[in-house]
Order: sequence, then C-alpha cells, then structure tokens
Amino acid sequence: MKPKEALLKGGRIEAITRGRISAENHAWLAERAAEGWVIDGYTVKAATEATPATVEKTTTTNVKVVAEAYIRYPLGKYRAFTIDDHTEVTMRAACFNCHYSLVGHLCDEPLVLVQGRSGYHPVKVELVTA
Repeated sequence: MKPKEALLKGGRIEAITRGRISAENHAWLAERAAEGWVIDGYTVKAATEATPATVEKTTTTNVKVVAEAYIRYPLGKYRAFTIDDHTEVTMRAACFNCHYSLVGHLCDEPLVLVQGRSGYHPVKVELVTA
C-alpha cells in the first residue's frame, strides 16, 4: 500500500492530502514495515546471525512501462529498399501501415516516405549478407 494509505489505516492522519510526510510518520512507517506491513518505498532486509533486520527507505518513480520494444529486424543485420527502384531506406523509417519503425514493424507490406520523393512507397526488408 502507499505510505499515506498506511498512515490513514493506522490512524496517524485523518485524510489523504497533498504535502510531505513528517519525520515522525516516516519513523512510524518504518516500524510498521518491520512488523510486516507491505508499504511502497520501504524494504525490509532480513536478519542474519550477525545483524538484526533493518528497514530501508527506497525510492519510487512515477514511470510506468507502456509496452516493451519489439525488435523484429535488428539494425545492422537487415536492410530495407524500395520495391520500385531499389533505393535504400533507413531501418529507422516509420511504416505508414503499422506506425512502427522498420526495425520492429508488424505488417507484411510496409510503406514509408522516401526523402526527396512524394507519397508512400512499398519497401522490402532483407537480411544483409556479408
């Protein structure tokens, strides 16, 4: 649970509001984490024969993973060229159909803009042979 939810549950605050948590409440949260409460931002290190259990404050971020990158055609191993005149196209070009770069595009017939030419052009991706 989130720290302010734990404070509300423990009766330390009356409502969840904006603002910082006091040092006393941080100490109280660390005690609850040591007792076994699962609180975001607090990690309990297990006790060993030499040291007792300790609670560490960890940082949390608001960054969330939307999707993992999918690489179908790794850079350097594949090349792309237009079907009509065999002009080489960068693998970083975006496919008009699926909106991914050619490195990870998902469609069978990618279309890309070619610099210096108008309109979208069909491309083919092939393995680079040494």
